[in-house]
Amino acid sequence: MIVDRYQVQQWLTSHAPTLHCPICSGQSFSVEENSLAVTNCLHEKAGPTDYLSGFPLVVLSCQNCAHIMFFSAKQMGVL
Repeated sequence: MIVDRYQVQQWLTSHAPTLHCPICSGQSFSVEENSLAVTNCLHEKAGPTDYLSGFPLVVLSCQNCAHIMFFSAKQMGVL
């Protein structure tokens, strides 16, 4: 799935206007638009990891130090 950079930027502007990198305090981020990251789910009783289900995440990368941050794609309205 392709992530709409404009939509992500609009969401960040309205919900996190003072966003800064927790590592270097930079304020310039790139949006990885070619794909979403997805968490893996663990089944509490069975134990094995379910690689087919998880939470989709928008990936932001600090343009200064390359630190990666994840945001819920569903909450951002990307999905």
